[in-house]
Amino acid sequence: MKSSKEAHRARLEGRRLNGQRNQCPGCAELFNSNRSFDKHRKPVEWYLGISRSIARGLSPFPRRYLSKSEMLEEGMLLNSQGFWIVEAMPEEVLEEITED
Repeated sequence: MKSSKEAHRARLEGRRLNGQRNQCPGCAELFNSNRSFDKHRKPVEWYLGISRSIARGLSPFPRRYLSKSEMLEEGMLLNSQGFWIVEAMPEEVLEEITED
């Protein structure tokens, strides 16, 4: 069985983390921006349905990471490089970028 570090390295598969790109320390998923990673991390009160003051007493970092299916339900997508994004680029912007 692979160690956590080995699993994280394997998930990168030659991809570079630069700019705002990052990798989740919990599940090794890759994120294209801080915004997409923040959407992946939910406060504990979000999924337990408890108040923020009670949640703070549970853990110094009361967070939970969304699963792949939960991220898809939230409208997140995987881009062609394998990084999670918050939303697809609008079609008109893509057309403008790809025009010669």
